[in-house]
Formats: sequence, C-alpha cells, structure tokens
Amino acid sequence: MKPAEVKGLAKTLGGPEMSDIAPGVPVAVQTAAGWMPYVVGAEGALKPVGDEPMPTSAAAHACAIEFCAKRFAEVLADWLTPAEQAVVVERNRSQMDPLICHSHDFCDANMAMLDALQSVGIISETFSSLPEEAMILWCAAWDEAKRSGFYFEIAG
Repeated sequence: MKPAEVKGLAKTLGGPEMSDIAPGVPVAVQTAAGWMPYVVGAEGALKPVGDEPMPTSAAAHACAIEFCAKRFAEVLADWLTPAEQAVVVERNRSQMDPLICHSHDFCDANMAMLDALQSVGIISETFSSLPEEAMILWCAAWDEAKRSGFYFEIAG
C-alpha cells in the first residue's frame, strides 16, 4: 500500500466545513509555502504545529495518522478486555498477511475505527459513504495502531 498523502486529507478537511472539525484535530492546509501542518483550535481557527509551521507534508501526515491511530486504540481498549487485547497483539505479531487484523476476532473493528474518526471530528459519514481521502487516512491510522500494538499496556 502506498503511503497516504496529506493533500487528500486536506482536501477532505479544508474549506468552509473547518468549523465542524473538533478542536485538536490535525489538518494540512495549502499555503504559498506549500502544505503546512496545523491543528484546529476553538471555533475552527487554525494554529500552526510548533512555533512555526513547517513546509512539509510529512509532519502533518505523521501527526494526523498518529492522532487517529491513538484514538482508534482507545476505542478498542474500551471494547476489549485486557486478555483480548493481549491475544490481538500476539496474533497480529505472528500474522504474515498485512491485510488481516485480529482485532476483528473480538469485535467489529471497522465500527471501532468509524467511532474513533467520528469522535474526533475527522468524518461524519457512515462507513459505506466514506470518500477515498478518508479511507486513505483510515488505512494509514489502522496500520500505525496495529504496528504499535494498539498502544495497549500488555504485561509480559
């Protein structure tokens, strides 16, 4: 799978609907200096990431993916018992097919991701009506969460 592009995310999140995005959500905005990472502030106001916005899509890309991956992991942590969390991490580590995630063994993990992205204001659509740009973020955040062991605190 090719890496997600921040331009797709910005296309989804940019424009007049910016006020509908929850404060704290990372976005990318096209400026004269290129694509810049910002965080949505109160009432949709944009705040540069760090002291000065960095003219790099990689910074905004990584910020958005990690933010969504952690929210997805929080939802799964609420839905799964600690024992189920440990099994998911163990099975995913030994899984050779990158398209398989064992979180599905215990819940409808697609609904967990949908809940996560809706809860932070990234998307408001239903699963069946998600635009391609949202699916790029969805997949990248899922991969990051899976790679990190869903940020679960697993003993052992």
